[in-house]
Amino acid sequence: PAEHDAARLLLRWLASLPPVSLLHASEVAGLLQALVQRALDVSKQGVDPSGHSWQPWSDWLVGSVLAALPWAGAELSVACPAEWAALSGLVEAYLAARPIQFSEELRPFTAATREGDMAAQ
Repeated sequence: PAEHDAARLLLRWLASLPPVSLLHASEVAGLLQALVQRALDVSKQGVDPSGHSWQPWSDWLVGSVLAALPWAGAELSVACPAEWAALSGLVEAYLAARPIQFSEELRPFTAATREGDMAAQ
């Protein structure tokens, strides 16, 4: 967990460098794309490199990328719109590939939901 926190913070720090012209925006976009692509590849294989459940690891990768976007999103969308579009497409592809599982124990409300009600899911 300490390594995970350090990696997430390092990614945020790297994402904050293009607005101050210390890194090129396309390089940071490439790094973010590579992380999301790795999570997407692992989700398709269904195997985590460490042999554990793949979904928490892949979710952490994508979550770390999304958490870095407040520091770089505006710069990336302006400086390299093609890479920004590719990153957005990869995130959407990961979210589409990620299985949605429901646990009755974790539902905060006891009311029954309608089939296909995305807000309740």
